[in-house]
Amino acid sequence: MKITADEVRRIATLACLEFDAEGEARMAVEMSRILDYVDQVRGAAVGEAGAATASAEGRTRADEPAASLSVAEVARAAPRFERGHFVVPRVIGGE
Repeated sequence: MKITADEVRRIATLACLEFDAEGEARMAVEMSRILDYVDQVRGAAVGEAGAATASAEGRTRADEPAASLSVAEVARAAPRFERGHFVVPRVIGGE
């Protein structure tokens, strides 16, 4: 599928991006390649596993309220839980 420079500009506006003319041309080529690849994937033979997955599309469970876990149940399942909060290792700034 061929993406035009006008379509690139429209998508760039929606995504709050800015491209110069060269960037627009490059993005048109890249987006066209991506859409061509998606078309290829759609046309691929998927066998039994794909057929089973495809037939499951659209199935959803009812969105009904259910009881939440109690704080005690959550605390028992957590590796570290103190004063009502999960305790996790510091990621930034060391121990």
